[in-house]
Amino acid sequence: MVDRKSAGTRIRNAVRHEPVRVLSFLEIVPLAYVKKSKTQQIRMSFPSKEVSRLSAFPLRTVAGMIAVKKAVATLAAAVYGVRMSLREISLTHSSIGIPRLLPLSPRVRSRIPAWQSIQISISHTATHAFGLAAISVKESVHG
Repeated sequence: MVDRKSAGTRIRNAVRHEPVRVLSFLEIVPLAYVKKSKTQQIRMSFPSKEVSRLSAFPLRTVAGMIAVKKAVATLAAAVYGVRMSLREISLTHSSIGIPRLLPLSPRVRSRIPAWQSIQISISHTATHAFGLAAISVKESVHG
């Protein structure tokens, strides 16, 4: 006969699941907004070393990158209380086009130790670009 209480204790001890919460932030950028001032938007949102490279990118790509940078900045402010400019956030893409967050500036990285855990996604329609930033955070359990 199995003692249910001790069996349950063994399972709980063997698998320690800590409660987590996923925080996500979605930013929506109208393509028309970026189209009106693409060069200005690029200069405001990207470091100078990236400006010339981005000028040749399609409008929807630039709008998506701006949207996801805004989402990351919103996440940093909401979760960590860190204000950052869009120019401090650098992105790259994998060989198959998956967006990746590059290391944040040293000033920001020191205040957001879990920056590598931030997940990003970019999407767009014919009229809007969408940027999503999400992170899992442990919840404290009281009781």
